[in-house]
Amino acid sequence: MKLKTPIELFNKISAESGYIDPETIKKIYFGLLRVILSELRNNGMIKLTDWGEFRITTYKERKVGDLNNPGNCLKLFPTNVIKFTACNRLREYIKNIKNKY
Repeated sequence: MKLKTPIELFNKISAESGYIDPETIKKIYFGLLRVILSELRNNGMIKLTDWGEFRITTYKERKVGDLNNPGNCLKLFPTNVIKFTACNRLREYIKNIKNKY
């Protein structure tokens, strides 16, 4: 089942957690997102137990070829990106999923 709306996600989490009120699930979900964003803003990383680590890294300034004007180079400025590294437990779980996609 592919979740199409946030409400479907909250209802599924509610069912998985013993039918906690979906509105409570919604508050917990958005609270978790606020904590993650706050930690990324203040510390540049957050590690979630049994899930993995989110980290902000900066791509250095670099030059790339311009496809529209061969022979010219474009300068890409430094930019922040978010990287996710899954924990070993999650990696093993993903490795053992049968390919249904």
